[in-house]
Amino acid sequence: MSVFKLFFKILNKRKSAAIIWFFIFVPVLALNVITIGNENNEYESSSASIGIVTNDKSEAGKNFCDFLESRHDTTYFDKTDTDRFRMLLYYTNQVCIFEIPEDFGERLEKGEREDLFECYYIHPVYGKTLAVSDAEEFIKITSAYIDSGKSAGESTSLALEQLSKGVEARLMQKVEQTNGMEQMTFMFFLILSFGITAIYIQALSTVYIEINNKDLSNRISSSCLSGFSKNIQLFAGSAIFVFGMWILLIIIGIIITGSGYTGIEWYYVLNAFSYTLVTTALAVFISSFGFSANIINFITNILSLGMSFLCGAFIDIEFLSESVRTIARLLPMYWYTENVYLIYDKGAITGEYYLNILIQLMFGVLFLALNAAVIACKQNGIFRKRS
Repeated sequence: MSVFKLFFKILNKRKSAAIIWFFIFVPVLALNVITIGNENNEYESSSASIGIVTNDKSEAGKNFCDFLESRHDTTYFDKTDTDRFRMLLYYTNQVCIFEIPEDFGERLEKGEREDLFECYYIHPVYGKTLAVSDAEEFIKITSAYIDSGKSAGESTSLALEQLSKGVEARLMQKVEQTNGMEQMTFMFFLILSFGITAIYIQALSTVYIEINNKDLSNRISSSCLSGFSKNIQLFAGSAIFVFGMWILLIIIGIIITGSGYTGIEWYYVLNAFSYTLVTTALAVFISSFGFSANIINFITNILSLGMSFLCGAFIDIEFLSESVRTIARLLPMYWYTENVYLIYDKGAITGEYYLNILIQLMFGVLFLALNAAVIACKQNGIFRKRS
C-alpha cells in the first residue's frame, strides 16, 4: 500500500475525534453568527442607550448634553472609570459613552470642529453609529451659527431648537442588511480560528503519529519505497486534506452568513488560509513527540480553547488586560484575529495587514524548524523513541 493511500486510511480510522470537534465548532459558529445578525435588526429606531461624562458646565456643554438626551436613553456618569465603562460597553448596557471636555464650549467658539468629544465603545453596533452621527450633526449646525457671529451658548441653543423640530434620523432597512452581512462575515472569520485549530491539530497529529510509529515506519522503510517518495506522498495526502477541509469551512461560512465574499472580504479568506498553514505546521510539530491519542485530545482542548480566549476570538481583546495581551502576542492566533479586527474596523488593507500575515507564516516556519530539531534529536538518541 502506498503512503498516500495509507494517509487517508489512517485518517478514516481516526476520524471520530475530528468529527466531534467539527460538530462542536459548527453549532457554536452558527449560533454566534446568527445571533449577531439578529442583533443588527434591533436598531430600527433613532434611539440608543448611551452614557455621558460631562466636564463642561457652560451653556454650550449643557445644550449638547440636552440634545443627546432628547434623542437617546442617557445615563450620566460623574467621572471617567475605564474598568466600569469596559464592563458596561462589553455587555451593551450602553452602546457608547461620550466624554465632553471642560473646554468644549471654548473650542466651539474658536472655530474648532474636530475631536470636540471622546466616544468610547467596544461593539461597532448601529446604536453607536447613530449616536455619533447625531452628535456630529449637532456640531455642524452649531458651527454654522457660530460662523454667522453668534456665541457658542446661543448657537447651541438655536441648534437644539432647530433639531428638535426636524425629522429624527432612522437607519434604512437596505443599509441594515448590508452592514449586517458584514458583521456576520466578521464574526464567522473571528470564530473560524477556533475551528481550524481544533480540527487540524486533532486530525493531522494523530495521522502523523501513527505513520511515524516505529513498527509501521520500519515496514515502510523495508519496502522498495524511497524516503523521498514517502515524503512526497505524505505531503500530497496532507495537502489534499488541508486544502479540502479549508474549502469546506469557507463554504460553511457562505451558507451560515447567506452571502458570498466580495471585495475586501476576500482578505478574510486569505488571512484564514495563512492561519491554516500555520496550524498545519503546528500539528506536524506536535506529532513529532509521538503522544498518545488521549494526550492529543488534551492538547487540542488547551490550544484551541486557550488561544481563542487569550487571542480575542471568544472575548474582545480590548476587554483583556495588557499583561494578557502581551502573552497573546506570543501565539499565532493573536495575529490572525488582529487582521480580522483590522479589516472590519478600517474597511481597508494597510501594511499592518501584510505584516500580520508575515508574522503568522514566521510562526509556521518556527514550528517546522522545531519539528526538524525534535526528529534529529530522536534519530541521535537524545529522546527515547516510542514504539
